[in-house]
Amino acid sequence: MAFFDDLGKKLSQAGQNMAQKTKDFSEVNKLNSAISSEEKKINNIYLQLGKEYFTKHENDSEACFEQFVSDIKESKAKIETMRQQIQEIKKITRCEKCGADILNNAAFCSACGAPAPVKAPVAVEDGVMCPSCRQIVAVGTKFCTSCGSPMPVAEPAPVVSAQQTEPAPVPEQVQEETAFAVQEEEVTYAPVQTPETPAACPNCNAELLPGTSFCTNCGTRIN
Repeated sequence: MAFFDDLGKKLSQAGQNMAQKTKDFSEVNKLNSAISSEEKKINNIYLQLGKEYFTKHENDSEACFEQFVSDIKESKAKIETMRQQIQEIKKITRCEKCGADILNNAAFCSACGAPAPVKAPVAVEDGVMCPSCRQIVAVGTKFCTSCGSPMPVAEPAPVVSAQQTEPAPVPEQVQEETAFAVQEEEVTYAPVQTPETPAACPNCNAELLPGTSFCTNCGTRIN
């Protein structure tokens, strides 16, 4: 009986020891979790402190912080460049009022309704794009024929000297062969198409093409 009594005491003691170790392990885990939470809080404070210092001393930082400030500025510039590249690829721009992404050809922001940023006129094959409504108008037009907004004045073309435009001399043999070829071949020309008679602006009497909504000379609304 003494053997079983000793065995029972040993098992009871072992159980108590295991329970204590489990309790201690749980307590240690709680303390480690609390320490980790406090360390994260400190790191967030460091981050906020750094942002606050950069905001207030971006251009007058102390010597010991100049490298940190310089690295942040360089990274910010790279980020802005890459964001612009993304906008060019996606053909979008950023709203100046709310910062939302809008299409390049949109006149107003779809998020807040603010007018889209006005860009320089874009030259295309058939004319120039109006910076207000993005419609294509003829080159040299003073006012947009769609919305009546003034069009930017195009810069005059560079003057080319006579020496640059003078054609190179043609050898006499080539001239003779060309003249002979013209005599041998009959040249036919397509009939000349006569354009429709344009309408006149009721304000300045400028000639306008049919269907024009605004006078291209004075901006007066036609329709």
